[in-house]
Amino acid sequence: MAEVQQLPSKFISVHGLSAARGQKYLCVICNSEGSFLCTQCRSCYCCREHLLLDDLACHSLLCDRQSAIREIMKLPLATRTRPEIATKLTILQDECRRVAYLESRRHVLEGNNELALPAAERSLVFAKAVHGDNSIELIPPLLALADVACLAGAQDAARGYASRARWLLLGKETELRLLVETHLRPYIRQCNEVVNRLTGKNTGCLSAKLSNAKSQGLQTLTKPFGKAFSSTSTRLKLPSYPVNKDLSTEKLQKAEESSSSELYLDNCISDEIFRTKEGIRLAFLSCRYWSTETRLRAAENLYVEALDTAAIACYFAALASGPTSMSTCLQLYAVSKLLILSMVSPEPHAVSVMLQAQNMLQGTIIQFYAPYIIGIQHYCTDNNCEPDSQILSKFMAEFQRSDRRREEDERLAFRADIKEAVQYVLFTVDYLERHYGHKAKCFIECVMCLALCLEIVEDASRSEYITKAWELVRSVDEAVINPVLFRIFAFTFPL
Repeated sequence: MAEVQQLPSKFISVHGLSAARGQKYLCVICNSEGSFLCTQCRSCYCCREHLLLDDLACHSLLCDRQSAIREIMKLPLATRTRPEIATKLTILQDECRRVAYLESRRHVLEGNNELALPAAERSLVFAKAVHGDNSIELIPPLLALADVACLAGAQDAARGYASRARWLLLGKETELRLLVETHLRPYIRQCNEVVNRLTGKNTGCLSAKLSNAKSQGLQTLTKPFGKAFSSTSTRLKLPSYPVNKDLSTEKLQKAEESSSSELYLDNCISDEIFRTKEGIRLAFLSCRYWSTETRLRAAENLYVEALDTAAIACYFAALASGPTSMSTCLQLYAVSKLLILSMVSPEPHAVSVMLQAQNMLQGTIIQFYAPYIIGIQHYCTDNNCEPDSQILSKFMAEFQRSDRRREEDERLAFRADIKEAVQYVLFTVDYLERHYGHKAKCFIECVMCLALCLEIVEDASRSEYITKAWELVRSVDEAVINPVLFRIFAFTFPL
């Protein structure tokens, strides 16, 4: 009884025989007989440990939404299937999916594997409820489960989750390829006729039929999950044909022309796929998948192979979000770190990639703090004076209120990206200090970025880096530091 009193008031102790006829109380963590029940959303738990584990993982954020879902599910079937009710149910389930996934990612970045696992599993359950068993929206929770398994040392389980995600990616890519080929077929025939008429040649490549059988065979060819790469995941490479003495020079030349044209055609189709809205989403999920593959290979100390997958992830990140996005920045940080660990490239090359990623992070920080700085600049212009600490605190409070008014999943996703960036920046800070000294411009700006990132995620250790950054700034001429970054740092952490 003392244990029950320590729990939040919404949880009660139940007995299995008290369940309604035909129903059972089953633990949402281990699926065993439940002993504790949430009176709001009716989630069951077998023991106090599982209850507290799920409440810290994601239940506290999902409880209200799950309660609303439960109220809808209690309605008669005819009422529940009305368009407005069905839409509301789908929206609530999708919100649960997004929030649970972002919470699992946050727990992974903080090293709380036990908390990340229930959140990722809940995200997968809601993803199946909303999108079905074969949707690409199952990929984020599957990759979250793979990351948790990787951190726990269960490489086989991690590979299983990643393989399932890869299979869903290939299925969606095949579907989009069929749609694009069907749309482009008449235009390809017209271009082929023009090329043949102008050149007087029948190249055989552009005149080759775009067979649906070839596209449908992609899944069959890539069915073995052990294959880490696919011909559809990156740009196709020009195949090399063995020299056969029996072939004449003319036939060999025609074969090379045909393969070159087929290569060009396949790459054009890939470009067209990723121009569509669904293709952009596919590129984003491909980036997530290859990031997980990078972590799996790095955990096995396969740094050269991890470098290859990190480069592919960087390509898809730039394709989905842009070359200066936060996603691309994270992948560049991963590439620079793996270049150093694998020692396959000269050190200056790794440093140049690292500094490029740092510049992208600076741009993201400047963009995030832009409303705060613009408000202060307007105050300085109107009053013809610099703001004091009280005015700065007022502007910061207003900036934080406006930030909290953003969409919840957008805020959580941005902070998860910043948390991931902090891990790379910590590595970058140590590396730059060891190789360039504590008075180098790149090192000082890196420490300032780290302090600002820790402030965004409200990390408890930020005061240490704030003090260190101010000591470094005072030891050099302020003119060498990025003026915009320095102004943000000075206004955010006034002396």
